[in-house]
Amino acid sequence: VTTSTVGEQYKSWVDTREPPLFGSHPDAKLIAIATKLGNPHQVRILDVGAGTGRNTLPLARLGYSVDAIELTPAFAEQLQASATAEKLPVTATQGDILDPLVRMKPARYQLAVAAEVISHFRDSDEVRLFLAKMCDSLCPGGVLLFSTFLAVGDYQPDALVRQVAQLSWSTLFTTQELAAAMEGLPLVQISDELVFEYERHHLPAGAWPPTPWFSSWATGRDVFPIANGRPPMELRWILCRRT
Repeated sequence: VTTSTVGEQYKSWVDTREPPLFGSHPDAKLIAIATKLGNPHQVRILDVGAGTGRNTLPLARLGYSVDAIELTPAFAEQLQASATAEKLPVTATQGDILDPLVRMKPARYQLAVAAEVISHFRDSDEVRLFLAKMCDSLCPGGVLLFSTFLAVGDYQPDALVRQVAQLSWSTLFTTQELAAAMEGLPLVQISDELVFEYERHHLPAGAWPPTPWFSSWATGRDVFPIANGRPPMELRWILCRRT
């Protein structure tokens, strides 16, 4: 799986699927974090993998200035057009966050978010590259919120499971691998929560589930299609503070 094929596949979503492609509401966890940061007009947010603006546009409507980076050109164009039409404080850029030539201004953001992004990465080296870039972009004291699939407990995924997970846009890591990716970076983990449970309890009733595919995907059933029991992987919200 390469980032280019991800972009191509998402392009086909634009052509074949009815919007909203990723849900009608922003992530509840993200909004909860943003509202704790003070006056929206004094907070700048970076949205990585912004899609068509499911999180970017609602944040901008609340008064936050948002810089969005999106891999898929059709998504980035649609996002910027929507923001321009509403005269929102949004700058959308098409690019791959893992590209060494894609750089954000240093120490610019109080909050960075990457929802449903790391699940496209191929290995923990890419996670570390992403985290290092976020450290460069965040102000000291700024926070980073991202979602990632983690193995449950002591489960150790084998090569076949990892391959299936990657092909299912559900790349997973162990907690030890995530810790190694963060080691030595100026990041302190604040919280670790189940995405499925948090969003189910905090999104408006009419907004749950965000999409028809979300529940199966977020609970790991795209990789482990079991009717009963709990798959040994789950999507987690990880919140970190930049020291």
